Amino acid sequence: MTASDPDFDELVAPLREDNVSGATELSQTAAEVLRRAAIRVQAGSVAELRWGLGQVCAKILDAQPSMAPMVTLVRGVLDAVEPEESVEDGRLAAADAAEAFRAGFETRVRAVVETARALLPPAGMVGTISASGSVRELLASEAPRRRCRVLCFESRPMQEGRSLAGALAEAGVSVTFAVDAAMDALVPECDVVLLGADSVGDEGIANKIGSCALSRAAARLGIP
Repeated sequence: MTASDPDFDELVAPLREDNVSGATELSQTAAEVLRRAAIRVQAGSVAELRWGLGQVCAKILDAQPSMAPMVTLVRGVLDAVEPEESVEDGRLAAADAAEAFRAGFETRVRAVVETARALLPPAGMVGTISASGSVRELLASEAPRRRCRVLCFESRPMQEGRSLAGALAEAGVSVTFAVDAAMDALVPECDVVLLGADSVGDEGIANKIGSCALSRAAARLGIP
């Protein structure tokens, strides 16, 4: 299979079509795409392997351009293929790099959750929007123990906030699910607002539309 093979477009299609999942889930999907590509792309030399993987990497970045972890993933996979290696060794190195990214990402998410525990109040209301995997993991594990309630906004137009609210409710969290239009009316009930982020960089923070409005509403009221 070459990197222009329609099958690779099919591999990347779930990334391109997913407008609901957060960076955690999408990064895991992208790592699996590259692991498969490392094994399947046609190449008679290491140079051709790197070129083919590079084309798949470009498709991944084009599918999810705002997700910062994707850049780390593709860089790690391409850097793992050494010019002096055999093609088979290069395939193995690239596949191992994709798998190592996936395992390492889970470790980093746990580290973020551990750091964020200090941000939660001992009780009270936590406001959020969209469906951050890190936020979900933190609130599912800590909110019931601290007796925190969660105010979860729907996150139009895809309403992924509904899936977050459902997951938290199943974990035993007391959840209020609200339409985005009620944001100004309901944010005053919050003790803290907690958001994920697709990327954080020199140009600012990228996250689901609605994050800015929620942050500004909290800032006006002095809510951290």
